[in-house]
Amino acid sequence: MDTCDIKLNSDSKQSNGIYQISLKGQIGGKTSDDIPVANNSNKYIVNEDPRIFEPPDKKKARWRSIRIMYLTMFLSSVTFTITMASLWPYLELVDREASADFFGWIVAGYSIGQLVASPLFGFWSNRFDTTRWPLLLSIGINIIANIMYAYIESFPDTRQYYLLLARGLVGFGAGNVAVVRSYVAGATTNEERTGVMANVSICQSVGFILGPAFQAALVPLGYPGPISKLEFHLDLYTAPAFLSAIAGFINILLLVTLFKETRVTELTTLSVQGGDSESMNANCENKPDYFAVICSIMIFFVVLFIFTIFETIGSPLTMDMYGWSKKKATLYQGIILVGAGCEAIVVSLLLKKIAKR
Repeated sequence: MDTCDIKLNSDSKQSNGIYQISLKGQIGGKTSDDIPVANNSNKYIVNEDPRIFEPPDKKKARWRSIRIMYLTMFLSSVTFTITMASLWPYLELVDREASADFFGWIVAGYSIGQLVASPLFGFWSNRFDTTRWPLLLSIGINIIANIMYAYIESFPDTRQYYLLLARGLVGFGAGNVAVVRSYVAGATTNEERTGVMANVSICQSVGFILGPAFQAALVPLGYPGPISKLEFHLDLYTAPAFLSAIAGFINILLLVTLFKETRVTELTTLSVQGGDSESMNANCENKPDYFAVICSIMIFFVVLFIFTIFETIGSPLTMDMYGWSKKKATLYQGIILVGAGCEAIVVSLLLKKIAKR
């Protein structure tokens, strides 16, 4: 069987045993694409991408970490939407003089918190080359914010401002979305990246669906709920926040015990015997398409701008137009959001298939 030698220059770097290289030339009459796969765990194997040499244990750890990122994105979306349908009724409960104007600020609090946190967590992750610690801090803030949200009724006065602060902190914790996407992009090969990023979007869409679904499922708890002792209240308004906090603890446990940062490092200085590293470097030079990036950002902005209608005027409008009670508005709005999320999943699956063509 023909073999090949891989030469590493002195300035080559290893990233957890994973190499992304550009193979060029022939080996014993065969092209680089015909290099056989070694299944022995003591040898490097060729991944689905023929340019990736990766030990089996490293590949397993890499994909386990990517799947944890799927879960993190899913839980972030659940935390965002699980209280969306009940937010306006809850505000009216804690502050009977609350106005729609102040409700708008509470809704904006989440977005403002995320706007501030996203670049901070992104800078932290890039500057110190870490993903775990920004995620742990952001999820910890999210847990504290949800517990605070659940205990709003226990505050003696100015409850509406504590509610505003809680939603702002929940949004601040959601700033880890940029870190998740950045890590997933760096932990995948070019061939894997489109499918994995599509899966991240699907997990986000599923979170959008199941968040309101969980809220609708908790409506039978009613108000004041089965437990209403001292400062602790468990009802249809607080149960979603407690559920989000429990999910956050589980996420932190997985990040601490199972998550291992693994990135695919592009080594353009690697060469196969008989290849030309300079020509390989020239082939690997890709200039970013800034116009496409700006268009993608604008499309994402428009989609989220339209989505805010459910978060802002959805519940107040249905209560005014149809005369629904707080309980009915929470239930029916949750069902509407589930339908919108199902549609988003279908679109994501279609885009994933189109991207493969």
